Amino acid sequence: MLIAENKKTQLYLNHPEIENYDKQIASVFQNVMKKMIAGEKADFKAAEEKSLSLQKQKAEYIKKNNVDISVTLPNFACEKCSDTGYFNGKICDCVRKMAVSINYDELNKDVKLDDYTFDKFLLDYYPETVEDGVNPRDIMTKICGFCVKYATEFNENSESLLFFGKTGLGKTHLSLSIANEVIKKGYNVVYGPISKIIGSIEREHFSGNDRTTLTNVLDCDLLIFDDLGTEFTTSFVSSAVFDIVNSRILKNKPTIINTNLDFEELKQKYSDRVVSRIAGSYRMLQFFGKDIRTIK
Repeated sequence: MLIAENKKTQLYLNHPEIENYDKQIASVFQNVMKKMIAGEKADFKAAEEKSLSLQKQKAEYIKKNNVDISVTLPNFACEKCSDTGYFNGKICDCVRKMAVSINYDELNKDVKLDDYTFDKFLLDYYPETVEDGVNPRDIMTKICGFCVKYATEFNENSESLLFFGKTGLGKTHLSLSIANEVIKKGYNVVYGPISKIIGSIEREHFSGNDRTTLTNVLDCDLLIFDDLGTEFTTSFVSSAVFDIVNSRILKNKPTIINTNLDFEELKQKYSDRVVSRIAGSYRMLQFFGKDIRTIK
């Protein structure tokens, strides 16, 4: 392997044109996936044609300059699809892996995703003392088990979830643990505090710029709205929340919403149509216990 790498380094020194071709070929489908995650239209056919064109140009250069082709092998970043992005008529695994990596990096800009895994969700923080007929640890054990199963079996038609309960009970942790696993399966996840997401949508709306954020929120495989109810509510915010919730229900796309509010508080914060739409289409999971942040 080391010998091959040394030969490749020497090849690039002698022929920087070949290194340029290799970089362009490797970036073709990475750019496609970045567009998809940004909510822009991605043209796989055009990417395939560009990749094949670059490979042809590289081959012509090699032939014209009598380059020893043995030191340039393997010629492709992905031997399976030869960097076309397709294998047996389907999108190649290399493209899906690239999408996973890009999506993971995007989420890591806002949160350290490695900190949010199911094995780091510690049930010891939840008391076993029964109050008003409720055993917090028993309930949270069941909720955690449900979330693990949900992430494992996730698909485009998975149900939407509403996590509600007081602050510091692990709603964000479990929703991001689900995101962690879902991304690894190759699905596109959008996560953010609702105030940040709606704020971005509002700025794009009134500035007249493109609506990248809204498109991405509506079309992603899994949307996670964090801290519903903490944002400053205006007619635009209330309307935007309803439109997003309703549009994703109509598209049968799963959404996870986290809120510290109960149903009565949600009704006071938003219109009845928002709450009734959520109540009629989401599985509701109530979190119990004491604020973990005060225990640690």
